[in-house]
Amino acid sequence: MSHLSITRRPLQVWHKVATLQPVSVRFDETAFYRAVDDRRAAEQLTWRELGRKLGLSASTFSRLSRGHRPDVETFVRLLVWLNMPAAAFLTRTAETDQADSESALTAIAVALRQDPRLRPEDVAPLEDIVRIAYRRFQRAPAQ
Repeated sequence: MSHLSITRRPLQVWHKVATLQPVSVRFDETAFYRAVDDRRAAEQLTWRELGRKLGLSASTFSRLSRGHRPDVETFVRLLVWLNMPAAAFLTRTAETDQADSESALTAIAVALRQDPRLRPEDVAPLEDIVRIAYRRFQRAPAQ
């Protein structure tokens, strides 16, 4: 009886399913705290009352006021209470904007190539037109 030797590697590595891409976003702690404080003031709550309402400690709000990031559970609780998406507090960097631009142009090019109503020789000029127009109207990356 022969034995098959298998090294211990994650299944994703064997099948090349999962890849990690660098994330180029920044969390805006100041905007997050400001949104929480504005909503708290609008509801006429003290920090202690808000903490009781959400099951959070007063020290949590003290840390937020000093620019510390909340833990995931606190972040989610406050997002739900604010009724806001996490993306409202994320700022994209120039690297992300550049990658998204290339992804958008690639997606358009693929769609044009797959369109059965277009002749293959007509796709390249259309890609050029889209690329030129896209770059002309593209906003400058956020800094």
